[in-house]
Amino acid sequence: MHLKNKGSKIFYSFITNNGLISSASIIANVSIVYFLYFYTRSALDVSIVAMITSIFTIIVSLPAGVFIDHLNRGLLLSISGFLGGIIFIIFAFYIKVIGFNLYLLIIVAIVRILAMNLFRSTNSSILPDITSSLSQGNGINHSLMYGIRSVSSIVAGIIILYSIFFAFLYSSLTYFIAGIISFLIIYPFIKNKKSNSPGKKIKIFNGIRDGFRYIIKEKGLFELTLLSAFLNLSFGITFTYLVVYIISGIHGNSLMYGVVLGVYPLGYVAGSISGKYINLKYTGKIWVLHGIISGISFIMMGIFPGDFTVVIFYIIIGISVGFSNNIWLTSAQNIVPDQMRGRYFATDNFFTSIFGPLSIVAGILLILFYGIIQTFIISGAVMVFFSLIFLFMKNTFNFNGNKEFDGQTAIR
Repeated sequence: MHLKNKGSKIFYSFITNNGLISSASIIANVSIVYFLYFYTRSALDVSIVAMITSIFTIIVSLPAGVFIDHLNRGLLLSISGFLGGIIFIIFAFYIKVIGFNLYLLIIVAIVRILAMNLFRSTNSSILPDITSSLSQGNGINHSLMYGIRSVSSIVAGIIILYSIFFAFLYSSLTYFIAGIISFLIIYPFIKNKKSNSPGKKIKIFNGIRDGFRYIIKEKGLFELTLLSAFLNLSFGITFTYLVVYIISGIHGNSLMYGVVLGVYPLGYVAGSISGKYINLKYTGKIWVLHGIISGISFIMMGIFPGDFTVVIFYIIIGISVGFSNNIWLTSAQNIVPDQMRGRYFATDNFFTSIFGPLSIVAGILLILFYGIIQTFIISGAVMVFFSLIFLFMKNTFNFNGNKEFDGQTAIR
């Protein structure tokens, strides 16, 4: 496979870092959720922790984007790795010596969210500095990350059966290794390129304001962001309470939970690789189709609950998400100028996360009144409904991701 990159060592260091972060993050996340539900057996406690982390996602996303556009992006990647390494080694030895502590678990979950938000927006922003083949680079990068997530999800289920301590310890060490790779290799490369604006005084509120102005004036990108936000209302419910669906709905265990989380990234890999073969002029249409396919999949999981059903439809959802995300990400990297890229991805993350708290509250209410199986049916129906609305929105349906930034203005 030939990739027109601006330094193969940098590109492969970049995807290695991303693979390590993905493995550390997914094992940490599976361990946190399962550890919490195993000790409390309470969907309410799961919802409280999810609500808190969702709120912090919204709070930290916008300032993160400003820093990404002003500081060395390689350095920020390394900071995200070191943050995860420090907090999980502390948590691993705490639960080993003392045991379960809900308040410390919440702090750990918040720090993980901080690290992942910094990583997510930096990861999306930095790729054009490393490779000129954006669609192929995104395909390779996301295929690797989600392939590793798939394996790591299954491995997490196995490790947890043996020892939750080793699951958190593994996450910590892997985070640390990723941080070291970023600091020693990617940071110096980006520093030499001077691709963003290091040294300028950082004005956080002005930067956030400019990010909002940009994304709102880019009507096609903005409508895709809104569609993603509405879809995340349902994704937030089904992904947050998947552990409840597995354990209480179909009577599975940690291994089954890991398997389901593992097959989703496998589907994502297949979809992400396929995405590079599609003309970006179909980006909007593909996102509408993605919402309909995902919604129908959740409905089917509710109508026909079971091990086989959840595995098959999580693969389908993974393919749909991977396919649409690769196309959107390449489109955005084509259109958004370098000096605005961090704030764009952070502002997009803000909007797409805005329904996070609402989805968690809605999920727990639906579970309490209707049960977890019916909750998946309702969530899928809501997803299909919003997708059909955006089918008739011109800027979404006709969005073309092939139009590149001309270097003169950030607003088309």
